[in-house]
This record gives sequence, C-alpha cells and structure tokens, in this order.
Amino acid sequence: MPIVNDECDPQLGWSDYHSWHGKAYCAGIIAKIIEQHERRIIATGAADYAFLSNDHAFIGGWGQRTIFAYNGSRNFTKAQWEHKTDLGKLASDIDTAPPFEQIKKPGLTSLELLATLGDTICEAAADPKLDPDKDGLAILPTKLVDGGASISLIHSVDAINQSGRTSVRLEVGGLAPSRYGVCLFRINSEFTNPMEVWEAQQDESNPRGLWEPVGAPTTPTAAQFAELRRAQEPALLHPLSVVDAQNGVVSLDLDVPLPSLTQILVVPDKGAAPSAPIGLTATRYRGLGEREQRMLFWVAADSRPGIFYEVLTSTDGRTFEKVNAVPLISTAYLHVSPPPWRAMPLDGKAHSASSRSEPARLRQNEISSSIDRCSCLP
Repeated sequence: MPIVNDECDPQLGWSDYHSWHGKAYCAGIIAKIIEQHERRIIATGAADYAFLSNDHAFIGGWGQRTIFAYNGSRNFTKAQWEHKTDLGKLASDIDTAPPFEQIKKPGLTSLELLATLGDTICEAAADPKLDPDKDGLAILPTKLVDGGASISLIHSVDAINQSGRTSVRLEVGGLAPSRYGVCLFRINSEFTNPMEVWEAQQDESNPRGLWEPVGAPTTPTAAQFAELRRAQEPALLHPLSVVDAQNGVVSLDLDVPLPSLTQILVVPDKGAAPSAPIGLTATRYRGLGEREQRMLFWVAADSRPGIFYEVLTSTDGRTFEKVNAVPLISTAYLHVSPPPWRAMPLDGKAHSASSRSEPARLRQNEISSSIDRCSCLP
C-alpha cells in the first residue's frame, strides 16, 4: 500500500513561536528529513513511499511554522480558517484590499534548491563512512535527465544551539571529458539569511536583544525590505566558475557549517544561450508604505536546472534597468515600485554564462550537469 505524508513537519503547532522557523536550522532540517526518508525507507524498500510534503497552509510571522514572514494589519494567531483570503476582492479591488508585504524564509528557499534535484539517486561513497543520524552530515546526490548533476550537502542535527564547521572534499566523477560550470548555493547564518539581516538591523550591537522575545513588533522600512529580499534569494557561495575536467572528475574542497544546506551543480559548458522564457504575467498588489507590488510569473522554455533569470524594467520601452539584486533560479519575482506608482513594461530574452546577449527584459544564464557517481570524503 502506498504511503503518503503531506505534513512532514519538524514540529507540531504551526503558531508556536520559535525563532529557528525563520532561520537556516529550518532549511537544514527540511533537507535532513527528506534525506532520511530516502536513505532509511525508500532505498531499503521498507515502504512504497508515494508522496512526501511539508504543510504550507499557514500565514504568519518570522517565528511561526510558515514559509513566508507576513507584514501587514492582519493577525494570524489562532485557527486555520483565519488564513482564508478573499482572492476575488484582492483581484478586483486592489486599491482597497489591506496592503501587505511578505519575505521568503529559508525553509521555502531550501525547497527551491531541493527542486533542482534529479529523479535518479547516484551512488555515494565516503571515507570515513557518513553517519548522518549521529553527526548530521549527509549527502543526496542525483543525476539529471540530460546527464547533469544536482547534489545536496546537508549538515543538520536535532539541536538548535549546536554549531560548528566540517571540512569536506567532494569528488564528482563519471563525467565526460569537457569543461564544466560549477555553481554552489548555500543557506546558513551567513548566506540566504533574511531573519538574521532583520535582527541585525534592529540592534546592530545586540542582534538578539529585545527584538526576538516580543515577536519582531516593528515593520521594516522600504530600504530594509529591499535588503531582506536580497537576503531571501538562494545565495551563490562563490561566483560561477568553469573548470576543465579532462579526467572526468570535478573536485571541490568545502567548509560546511552547522546548520546549513549547500546545493552543488556541476554542468557542461555548452557555450550557447538557453531558450528564452515565455508567458510572462504580472499581478498588481498594494504594498506597505503605498508601494506597489507586481508579482511576476513566467514559464521556463528550457527546463534544465541551473538557469538564472534577471528582470529588467523600463519607463519608456527603450532603456531597461535590471531590478533583481541577485540572480534568480525560480520563475517568479516580486517587483516593488516606489510611490508614485509607474507603469513599467517587461519582456523576455535569455543569455548564458558563456554566450551573453544584449541587455534583455527577462534574461537568463545557463548551467547544467552530468554525473555517473559521486564520492564524499570528509
């Protein structure tokens, strides 16, 4: 009988306030739970595991079990029925609907990174042998449909105050001799860390002073929201690099903090731009401080992982300016316009890391990957 778990959550009580819900610990434990299910249940054939998911039905603040940190006039403290939004009113009467702003938490960003994983688990060997249930260091290596690779390196233990660093040499083998792009994303207290940024903004001399016990009472300014949104996106650990793997192996020396999630992509350098994205849509919302928000969605015409997007806007349709502070890996972006609101047209175009086009309206870089095996040598 197939097993379905649609509430694979690290703790009961969505509204209970725990600061780790907004931090890297939550990202690490989400990845850890997925790796545990694969290693202990699916790989061993212990059960026909058909579906595994977190419960994302809630809206709340930094410390609640939600994937966004909500800022606005509504108060979410009790039952799930309070979370029902009148979508019809929101769409038809934007100017009178209560304004709000939301920030992605690391828990959601971890799902963006994990979404790059392929459908085939690769063999992983380690010396000494990994013991994730003891020290929290785990690897989830996958092969992509086109022969590429996406690898999750997870460092997570069931102790919110435990920290440390582990040196790891990661070897990705079985590659066809060629040049490869290498891309590393990381979520920890230094990277992809909007809550830490917000705490530091509140009290630079004592980031965990009065802010946390009273539940983050104040609303960020426009400039602070911009910094939080810069910190919410998956952060590149290093600039994109290209290596010559004539022996079919790419080696990486990593310093892995606890807790953290590091996502590694190793991709052939194809030297050609991916297909341009299509189907761009924009939905307008009112933000706080009379700022206008446009939620942009588009469709990836090239579905390979490792494609980066940039969003550019224009007031005259001729001169365009990039508005996203960091490269985007998901097909969505929230564009915030300062008052007075101005119409800004957008369009789509693409470029790659090795073959760049002229400035584009909606553009992208490409890396993809190839792997037959991988070994982790801590």
